[in-house]
Amino acid sequence: MKTTFLILSLLVVFTSCEIEGDLTKNELRSTTISNSSELKFQGVFSPTSGITVAGGPKIYQSGNQYQLKLDGFSISDGPDLKVYLSKSDSPTEFVNLGNLVPTAVYTIP
Repeated sequence: MKTTFLILSLLVVFTSCEIEGDLTKNELRSTTISNSSELKFQGVFSPTSGITVAGGPKIYQSGNQYQLKLDGFSISDGPDLKVYLSKSDSPTEFVNLGNLVPTAVYTIP
C-alpha cells in the first residue's frame, strides 16, 4: 500500500511539471540605452485591479531600432509577470516582450 501511494505521488509530481516555453524563459537583456538613442515616447503607469504600480515606460529610437525601458518602475508582486506592448488600454492585439525584469531594456520587434 505504501509503495503504491509513493509511486502515485511521484507520478503526480513528475506529470505536473511544465517545460519552460520560449516566452517564459529568462534571458539576459541589456540594461542600458546607447548614447545615440533618442527618446521618442514616454508615459506613466496607472494602477488597476488592486495592483500597485509606479514609474513609466520610455521608448527610445536608435536608427531603425526601438527599445523600451521602464523608468522608476516598481510593482506589487504577482505571478509570472510579463511585459506586453499594445496600442490600446484594453488590448485585443499585443506583442509579448518577455518576462518582467524592471532593469531590462526590451527590443521592440
